[in-house]
Amino acid sequence: MKSFKKTLSVVLAVLMLVCAAIPAFAAEEITVSLRVEGIEKCLYYGDVAVENGATALDALKAAADKDDSLTLTVTESQYGAYLAAINDLFAGSQTEKKWDGWMFRVNDEAISVGIDQYAVKS
Repeated sequence: MKSFKKTLSVVLAVLMLVCAAIPAFAAEEITVSLRVEGIEKCLYYGDVAVENGATALDALKAAADKDDSLTLTVTESQYGAYLAAINDLFAGSQTEKKWDGWMFRVNDEAISVGIDQYAVKS
């Protein structure tokens, strides 16, 4: 009986340590500022909370979840996620323009990887 109580005490102590450590492993949230510029007006401007390690696409999706007036059309390609449209403004709809498609910048710098590959920072 003493052995059972001792074993039970050890198991409960370990369980308490594990439960206490779980919040330490929870994903850390960061806040990023996001601005979405359409052809004629700003479509979204504000802060969104995402998990640390989230991508620029994750931040954009968080903004769309937060603001019902922002809709996204994302398709998959052999290169990863492709942002085909925001608020039904599709790439290829302004063919007279030199640049036609959704591009993204971080801190006013063009990024050379896809929107689903760039990890944002607070």
